[in-house]
Amino acid sequence: MLVLIALPVVVFAYEADPASTDTDGATVPADLELVQIITNIADYAYTLLLVAAVIAFVWAGFMFLTAQGEPEKLNKAKMMVVYSIIGVLVSALSWGIVGLIRGIVEKK
Repeated sequence: MLVLIALPVVVFAYEADPASTDTDGATVPADLELVQIITNIADYAYTLLLVAAVIAFVWAGFMFLTAQGEPEKLNKAKMMVVYSIIGVLVSALSWGIVGLIRGIVEKK
């Protein structure tokens, strides 16, 4: 299942230049930019993490609704919300770090 989710990251990691084709008409990467590939992978990973965070928030809300006042279940739902927020913050920070490194590398 994880392979099916991660497959677009690998497939769309490189955006081929449509102007660079060989004699058969097949696209050939004219200049394989490592920074662009890493940026594309980070963007797809960030999107997947945001989708996972939304699912986690919905699941935590469901847990709150079905807790029926039981302290153990309420605490579990609260911790799930906290972990989801931490996950979103970490993924946003990692996306920012990739952007910062990309900016430094592209200046050289």
